[in-house]
Amino acid sequence: MPFIQHNGKRILFIHIPKAGGTSVESWMKGIAPLRLFSMGIPHASRCTPQHYRAQDIEALLGEGFFDYAFTIVRNPYHRIESEYRMRA
Repeated sequence: MPFIQHNGKRILFIHIPKAGGTSVESWMKGIAPLRLFSMGIPHASRCTPQHYRAQDIEALLGEGFFDYAFTIVRNPYHRIESEYRMRA
């Protein structure tokens, strides 16, 4: 989960594949060094950090650790078509 710290604020970007996230990450790198959330995977965890739900992140870091969080969404049909074409 990439995030930046800019002007004292932690800004989390939730990257959804095939929705322009790589471009957003490049833009973020131009503002501040891009950091990756990686505290290690708790022993009982069934998934890696990029798949954590908001509740999981809050349980690990505490509520309000990030000042802002955002994502980019895409028409699901276009996203699936793009994923299919990429893998075909």
